[in-house]
Amino acid sequence: MRTKYTINTVCVAIGICLISPTTILAQPMLIPFSPVNHPLSSPTLSRTKNTWNTAKGSWGETFVEGHLKLRGFKEVYEPKFRGGQGIDRIAIKRNAQGLISEVKFVEVKTTNAKPKLGNTKNGPQLSPSWLKKHLVAMRKSGDPALRKLALEIAAFRRQTGVRIENMGELYHISTKTGKYRIINPITEKILAEQSIHKNLKVIAKKSKQMQPWAKASLEAWEQIRTTTMTKWVAKIPPPNAPPVLTAAKATSQSFRQLARRGPVIAVILIEGYDTHHNIADYRQGKITRQQFHQAMIRTSGGVTGAWIGAKTGAATGAWIGSAGGPWGTGIGAVVGGAIGGAGGYFAGSYATGYGASAWYNRIDQRFKDAVCQSIIDDGFIPP
Repeated sequence: MRTKYTINTVCVAIGICLISPTTILAQPMLIPFSPVNHPLSSPTLSRTKNTWNTAKGSWGETFVEGHLKLRGFKEVYEPKFRGGQGIDRIAIKRNAQGLISEVKFVEVKTTNAKPKLGNTKNGPQLSPSWLKKHLVAMRKSGDPALRKLALEIAAFRRQTGVRIENMGELYHISTKTGKYRIINPITEKILAEQSIHKNLKVIAKKSKQMQPWAKASLEAWEQIRTTTMTKWVAKIPPPNAPPVLTAAKATSQSFRQLARRGPVIAVILIEGYDTHHNIADYRQGKITRQQFHQAMIRTSGGVTGAWIGAKTGAATGAWIGSAGGPWGTGIGAVVGGAIGGAGGYFAGSYATGYGASAWYNRIDQRFKDAVCQSIIDDGFIPP
């Protein structure tokens, strides 16, 4: 029993040794679909040329997969070898009986230059010899689904007589022009040309699976069109990109906004406070009707002066304090606004108070009564 176990072990070991490592690695497999974002939509990626080229190419293949499904190819496969080589996509349509009715072997080139199909030891990409070699590898694959797909394609070719070279399509994705082209790889004839942006919108609308990917691409579309690999690697923002705010800049901008909006809040509070007390004093009989009118006018003048003084003081304070950084800008804006607002309020109150006294003494009594009646009618004070 022990001798038999030893012989079996040796035979298995010899069999494993006879299998070439390259044979194991040469087995294609079906890659599960997973949308890949453009590098500009993936800020966590390391910024290298290889990362850019790989991610941009995968983003282009993701777009093509979405477009193929829009064309009615409900089955889209990605058969790849261990090294990532292989047919970019195989698209399948089936009839009502579940049999293949159309096949497309697709290569994707995401480049702003003229697309070029690579030359391999099995011939140019999408050539008859290259496609046949890949179909043979698929039939010999250890993946049952991939082997079944290869056999179905072979049966389709026998039944329809469609030449294998007529099944190929080259997708050229150009972010610079914003268009994609479908090209016959044999004749180089352009079969279709459309807007990438337009089709991204359609994918976002019709494909739940690819909706997040399509929306991310649409949001970054202007940057995708204008940013080059060199700029991306060097971390240079594209022309239309919003400026990147540092914490200091953001703090400084917040304080400047406070300097612009703070006076508005202060003026509203001052006016409300003074008006409330003027009305309360008149209701309680603490001031005469003349004093009430003059107080209201004086409050309006003070508020106007506070508004002008606060804005001027805040802007001046922010400018002086900017030498001390964002916090200096904020402190300068607050202090300047307070000083300017207080000075403006007292100056405005004094000027309008003096004018109100002179005006009140000159106007006709009937006008005074009309003003008072209007205030009574509005419900501010009792008759």
